[in-house]
Amino acid sequence: MTGLLNSFISFGGGGGGGGPTPPAGAVAYASFVDNFFYSRGAEVAAADIMSGINLADVNEDGLKLGTGNWPKMIGDMFTDFTGLLAVGGVTVEVEFTIDSKSDIGAGTVYSTGPVMQIMDGTNANTTVNAIYADIYDGYHLYVGDSNDLTEVGGTVNTTVSAGIERRAFTLFEDIGGGSWRTASTTNGGPAQSTTTTHSGGYFTVVEIDIFTVEDWSYYLQNARVRSIAIFPAKTTAQIDADTDIGDWPSWAGFTTNSSGADATSHPVSPPAANVGDMIVVLAAFDGTPTIGISAGTGWTIGDQQISNGACVGVWLWKIATGSDSLTLSSSSSEKMSYVTMSYPHATSIEGGYVIGNGANAQSPGFSPGGGDGKYAFLSVVCTDGSAGSPSSGPANTNRFIRQVGSADGASVYLADKWLDGTSFAPDAWTTTAQEWVGFTLALKV
Repeated sequence: MTGLLNSFISFGGGGGGGGPTPPAGAVAYASFVDNFFYSRGAEVAAADIMSGINLADVNEDGLKLGTGNWPKMIGDMFTDFTGLLAVGGVTVEVEFTIDSKSDIGAGTVYSTGPVMQIMDGTNANTTVNAIYADIYDGYHLYVGDSNDLTEVGGTVNTTVSAGIERRAFTLFEDIGGGSWRTASTTNGGPAQSTTTTHSGGYFTVVEIDIFTVEDWSYYLQNARVRSIAIFPAKTTAQIDADTDIGDWPSWAGFTTNSSGADATSHPVSPPAANVGDMIVVLAAFDGTPTIGISAGTGWTIGDQQISNGACVGVWLWKIATGSDSLTLSSSSSEKMSYVTMSYPHATSIEGGYVIGNGANAQSPGFSPGGGDGKYAFLSVVCTDGSAGSPSSGPANTNRFIRQVGSADGASVYLADKWLDGTSFAPDAWTTTAQEWVGFTLALKV
C-alpha cells in the first residue's frame, strides 16, 4: 500500500540530472556519498582540499571515522575558510547518518565528538588558541574557544536521533557596530547565538581538523559524514532553514512489547506522535492466525504473511490524528511481539516480502515505485520463538531494534537504512535456524 507522495528539497549535492552540484553560495563542498568535491567554482579531487581522507572509508552512508585516518582541511578550502573567518565570518554545514549498529531499544544512541577543531598550532595539546565545534551528548552542537568566545549550543528538538542529522555553525558573522555573532543549530533549530567584540582575525590559524582531533585520538562517534559545505557567514534564520530535515522521513520515537499469554486480542501502544506523522507497526505472531484490526481508526494493514505454518509477520501504518490507539485481533489464541515507530514528514510507505525456514533470515531487495528519492528503508524479520536472537542488524544497515518474545511466542527485529537512491538490498541477518518472514519497507516524504 502506498500513500501520498510529496516533493522534497535537496540539501547540497545529490542525484538527479547532470550529477551532483554544490549548494548555492558554497565556496567549498565535499559530498562523500556522491564522491564529489568542489572548490573555487570547479570540481576538484578530494586530496586537493582535505588530507587524511581514504576513499576506502566511504560508502553510500558517507565517510567512516575512527579508521586511523585523521582528516584535515588543506589547499584552497583552508585558505578560503581562514579568509572568511578573518573578514565577514564563515558558516559550516554538515550532514551525517547515525550509524551506531547497536540496539536502540537498549538505550538511544546519538552522535558524539568533534565536527571541527581550528588551532594556532599543529598539536591540540600545546596550542594556545583554538576554536572548536563539538557534539558532546548528541543533543547539542557546541561552539566555543579557548579564550573569550562564549560557548553556544544548538539543540536537537527530538527525543530520538532522527537517523539523518544536520548541524551548522557560523563563526564571526559581522553584524555591525563592532560586534560579531557566533551561532550553532541542529535539525532546523532554533539556533542559539552569542556576540563578541572580537572579529575572527585575533589569531593565525595553522591547522583545521575536521571530524577528528588527532592528538587526542578523538573522532565523531556513531556517525558517517555525508557532506560538509563552507559558506560566507549566514544568519541564524538561514542556518535553521538549511538544516531542516523535512525532506527526509526522519524518526522520532518507538515502542516495543510482547504479550505474556496466548490471546485473540492484542493491544498495541504506539509512540507519541504529532498530527501528520506516520506511525508504523511491525508485529510477529506465533502460529498461523489471520490478523485483523479490532479497535482503532485510520490504520491500514500493508501486508501479512505466514511462514511454514509456524509464524505470521504483519505490518500496518497510519497518519497520526491524535487518536491513534490500536488493538489487533488474531483468529486463534496466540502470543505476539511488536515494534512501533513514528516518522515525521513521511507520507509514503510500500514494501516487499520473502518467507523462509532456516538460519540467517533475509528481507528482500526492494525498489520502491516512488522512484529516486530520500528513503528510510526498514529491514524487518519476524521469527517463530526466541532462539538465536541477533545482536545487530544486517551489515549494511545503520541501526537496530529488537523485541524478543518467549520460546513459545514470536519475535520481531528491525534495522534501518537511510538512502538517497532508487533501491536497497539488505544483507542477511545473523539468526539461527527457524521459520521467518522478512519485509523490506520504504518510507518517503
